[in-house]
Amino acid sequence: MRTLAFGAILHDLIGDARHPGGAPFNVAAHLAALGHDSSLFSRVGDDEPGRALRDAARRSGVSDRYLQTDPHRETGWARVRLNDAGAATYRFADDPAYDHLNLDADARAALMAAGPDAVIFGTLDQATAGNHAVLHELLDLTRARHVLYDVNLRRDFFPVDVLAPGLARATLVKLNDDELPLVTERLYGRPLHAEGFFARLTDTGPTEALVVTRGADGADVFTPAGPHHAPAVPVRVADTVGAGDAFAAAFL
Repeated sequence: MRTLAFGAILHDLIGDARHPGGAPFNVAAHLAALGHDSSLFSRVGDDEPGRALRDAARRSGVSDRYLQTDPHRETGWARVRLNDAGAATYRFADDPAYDHLNLDADARAALMAAGPDAVIFGTLDQATAGNHAVLHELLDLTRARHVLYDVNLRRDFFPVDVLAPGLARATLVKLNDDELPLVTERLYGRPLHAEGFFARLTDTGPTEALVVTRGADGADVFTPAGPHHAPAVPVRVADTVGAGDAFAAAFL
């Protein structure tokens, strides 16, 4: 597949070390490792961290053809804190480059000429009105066969005017069992079980599958053919950073 992940590339700061990250980049890197033609639509600063991330993308096999450079804003970062169970919380840079994506004439032409088969996006990557508009213009241009919305909530940011349009475009929707009641209550005024949520999605949009990840309890996939449960493989958890992104790439 030709795949395009939309949104952040940043440095995860864990202790004294920094690691290339950001959910869209993580998904793109895993898709490249799985043998796909993987690109990232993102933006870095004109600074050393930005150059390091561009190099990291190339080393990971992710094309930087849609990776922009911002002359005024810094490259994004996330300070990661891990609890005793390895679960992560994040503090992000203010006004990073990836919050100011644009779709110029060259990018439009390239996407129309050889658009992706699959587009992947999340919620926080639409935190600015500009990014939200660029995403939906990009979806209009590419008309990708698969549109994966990995809800991936961060910073309690999940307004209806971002969630609803994203779900209305998605052929595949992924979220975890903590996010499911939050999202459905925000959208419908009450929390729904996964089956009810899938029914709403298929009534109003192109959704072909809903995936709910449940940590150690595995994952559930809902399709018109019925539900399927996939048990988890028992592992010792080091930390959870990027785990959902790896799952999203493998599922796609």
